[in-house]
Amino acid sequence: MPTSTPIVTLRDIAREAELSVATVSYALRGNSKIAFATRQHVQQIALAMGFKPNPRVAALMTHIRNARNTNLGEGLAFVWVFTSRKECCEDPFLQRVWVGARHRAQQLGFSMEPFWMGSNGVSGRRLAQILQARGINGVVFSPVLHRQTVSIDFPWSQFSCACVGHALWEPEMDRAAHNHYRGMWKTLEELERAGYSRPGVILNDESNQRASRSWEAAFRLRQSEKVGNPFLLLRALPRTRTELLDWLEASRPDVLILNNADMVRAFRNLMGAHPSPPLCVLDWTEDLKGIPGLDQRYDLIAGNAVDLVTHKLGSNERGTTDLPRSILYDGRWVGLAADATRQGRRGRGKGLATAGNHLVRDRRNLAILNIGQPEISI
Repeated sequence: MPTSTPIVTLRDIAREAELSVATVSYALRGNSKIAFATRQHVQQIALAMGFKPNPRVAALMTHIRNARNTNLGEGLAFVWVFTSRKECCEDPFLQRVWVGARHRAQQLGFSMEPFWMGSNGVSGRRLAQILQARGINGVVFSPVLHRQTVSIDFPWSQFSCACVGHALWEPEMDRAAHNHYRGMWKTLEELERAGYSRPGVILNDESNQRASRSWEAAFRLRQSEKVGNPFLLLRALPRTRTELLDWLEASRPDVLILNNADMVRAFRNLMGAHPSPPLCVLDWTEDLKGIPGLDQRYDLIAGNAVDLVTHKLGSNERGTTDLPRSILYDGRWVGLAADATRQGRRGRGKGLATAGNHLVRDRRNLAILNIGQPEISI
C-alpha cells in the first residue's frame, strides 16, 4: 500500500530556517516587510521540503485579511503609464477606469494609491523602490492610450501585476480588457434586431489595430454570412467633407457605426448641415445623449484587473508568465427602446432609439459609481 507523505507545516519550515512562524508566513507570501534575501531563503527551504499550501486555509486567511479595515489593510498601486496627471483628471474614460479600480479594491478590503510612470512620472526602477518602501506588492497598470507597445524597466519578479486594456506589453502580463470582437458582433445583432440591414462602419485605425483588428474581423465575418450583405467599412474618417459625402452617397448605409464620442463630434463637424444616417457607437459614454451604442464598462474591466492582482497576491504569484491570463468583457448595449424595436420589425420605421429618454432604462445601472467627479488630485 502507498505510504502517505508527511505534511510540511509552517512550523517545520520555521524550525529549519531558524525563524519565527510569522516571518516564514510573510516570506512565503512575498511580503516586502521581510528582507528580499530572507524571502528567497525561506522559499528555497519550503521548496526543498516539499511544502504545499492548503488552498482552503489560504482562502480563509485571505478573506480574514481582506475583511480588515482598509486603512489598516494592504495597499495596491494603480500606475498611470505615459499619462499625465492633467489628462487623468480631465479624460472621462480614464476617470472611469480609476474609479472602477479603486471601488473594487475597497470592496476587497484594500486601499489603492495612484502613481505616475513614464514621460510625466518616475522611472520603472524608481517606482519599484517607492512601492517596496511602502509595502505595496500588487500593481495594476493603466490603459495606455498613446502607444500600442509598452516596454519598461521594472523588476517584475518582485510584484503581482496586471494591466487594463489591449496595449502590447513586453513582457506580457495578465490583463482585463474589452472584447472588441464580441462588442462589434453584439452591436450588429442589435442593429439587425432594430430593422437595419445595411450598416456602415467608420473606425479609428489606431484603436482597431490595438485590438488586433477585432472590430474589423467581426464586421467582415458577420456581413459575409448573409448573401447580398454589402461590406461598408472605412478604417479612418475621411479628411474632407467631399470625400465623406462621396462615400456615403456611394455606399448608402442605413445606419452608421462610429468609434466613440470624439469621432461623433468629428463626423458631425465634417458633415456640417448635410443629413446623415442614424448613428451608434462602439464605445458609448454618458455624454452621448440621444446616440445609442455599446457601453464597454471599463469601470468593471478595471475592477477585473484588480481581481487578477489580488488573486495573485493570495496565491503568492509574482512576476510574469509565458501563459498570461485575460479577462474580456463583452459590454452592454445601451439605448435601444423596446417599442422602437417592435416598430422596426414591422417595417414601419427603424428601431434605433435616438431620444434621450430611451437611455434612462440602462443608466440606472450605470450610476453605481460616481464617475463624473475628478477623483485624482494633481
